[in-house]
Amino acid sequence: MNTFTDKHFPGRDARIVVGGFLLVLLLVLAVIASFLVGRLNWAHDTLGSIEPRYARLLGLRELQPQLEAGMNEVGAHLGRYAHPAAIDSARIGTDLQQRVRQIAETAGLGVAGSQILPARTHAGFVQIPLKLTVDGNLEGLRGLLAAFEREAPVILVDKLQANATPSRQGRGQPPGEARLVVQIDLSVLHLQP
Repeated sequence: MNTFTDKHFPGRDARIVVGGFLLVLLLVLAVIASFLVGRLNWAHDTLGSIEPRYARLLGLRELQPQLEAGMNEVGAHLGRYAHPAAIDSARIGTDLQQRVRQIAETAGLGVAGSQILPARTHAGFVQIPLKLTVDGNLEGLRGLLAAFEREAPVILVDKLQANATPSRQGRGQPPGEARLVVQIDLSVLHLQP
């Protein structure tokens, strides 16, 4: 009847062994094929998620000269707004206190007190605060605030509280200009190393 199987695989047991071996071989090949198909799908999904990021990186690489020019410009202007990292924070606070006292006196204000407050750390810089109390007239206060803006690095006004006290006048005299007592919370920025 079936001469090929009878000739090469004589007996029923030999055929079962060969059939079992072929079945196990097919199962192993199916598992390997399933694993390879899963890896292929993972590779396609990964490439699909990486492709937009890669395109963004290529775009940034093309913009690199413009980004570097922008960073150089920011670095050049940074000196206008913050003290360099090489200077000590305590020295900056002391210099700020002396400078503010001089500016206030130049503006015609009397300095009642000044106090350096503890520094506050932020991302990339340290804020060095100073509390200043001055007294004088409104024109002197305007001059003081205008002078803060002209300073380099800029002196920031965080809070300002002014109280007016009426001036004393004699009978028959016109009312005098009110005196101001002003508390100002100031700060400067210091780059972190």
